[in-house]
Amino acid sequence: MTRLLLPAIALLTLASCASVIRDEHTYRQEHRFLGAVSDRIAGQLLEEAAEAARVGSPGRCERLANDALVAHVRVPYHLAMSLHLAGLGDDPGEPPPVPSAVEWCAARAQEVTL
Repeated sequence: MTRLLLPAIALLTLASCASVIRDEHTYRQEHRFLGAVSDRIAGQLLEEAAEAARVGSPGRCERLANDALVAHVRVPYHLAMSLHLAGLGDDPGEPPPVPSAVEWCAARAQEVTL
């Protein structure tokens, strides 16, 4: 019995490691949707962060900008990596660096609004 059970467990374990995409079109659509939602939210956060910088609230700016910059830079990378791991895209390579929220806010604080 053990002779049959161990190979069966090994086969099931290896089979579960394979990626199975039932509908490639739907999977790609979901990725486009997630990317668009992330871009929109990151854009709104960056607008709020820029306003906080202009009114002299660097702490608020940095908190908002940090989350937004991470989302803006890393979400497209992670979406590309998930497509790659599903066998639907090229390897995106190393994750891109996230810009400094402190530097970003300092630059926005110096901008003059007309």
